Amino acid sequence: MNAREFGPPLGTRTVTTPSGPVDVTLGRPRADPERPPIHLCPYRIGDRADAYAEGIDDVHALMSAIQSVSAILGIPRDWPRGVEDSDSGGEPSPSGGPM
Repeated sequence: MNAREFGPPLGTRTVTTPSGPVDVTLGRPRADPERPPIHLCPYRIGDRADAYAEGIDDVHALMSAIQSVSAILGIPRDWPRGVEDSDSGGEPSPSGGPM
């Protein structure tokens, strides 16, 4: 697979934004063979074109993608958290369900 292909998704979550619900899909991080030691993590927000976050390894690239989605959509940085938000007494997280 080309490093710039989206490939199989890691997961998709519908998040609540000020503009309404939006599907966010995260791809599987991978090394960029053209730019070692850079790793890329693809992500897709709704119907927008695919984008890629970078990191020094797969985990850093995934975290960068999560932070990028947060900044673009104006949602909390912890949007990938599960359905139950421990800070809200078990109420569903305002950012969506499990991935």
